[in-house]
Amino acid sequence: MIVSFDRVNQRAKVLDKMIIIAKALRQLNNYMGMNAFVAGINNVRGQDDEELTQVMASRPNSNWKQFKSLQVLVGNARSGQVYRTALKHTPGAAIPDLCVPFVLFSVFKVK
Repeated sequence: MIVSFDRVNQRAKVLDKMIIIAKALRQLNNYMGMNAFVAGINNVRGQDDEELTQVMASRPNSNWKQFKSLQVLVGNARSGQVYRTALKHTPGAAIPDLCVPFVLFSVFKVK
């Protein structure tokens, strides 16, 4: 585990910086990198680290809400419909997530 600080506040600072990077990747339409960071944050945070989750949610300048929206974007709910919709409405160039089945890339129209 890379983030192995004993104090929860130290882990929360690192997590906040990782969330900022994930948001920047989303703004650059780099869905593949964003998905990798969201997965990495979930692995670092762990599913049973309730203390860290509570600290992140209670911090005034936390990016926790934005992280939750990124989780919804890369989630598998309704066969990735949120991701497909975001990809379809992305202006300009984008780096799609290659982990998503190729069938989902039918949103691109080739002329």
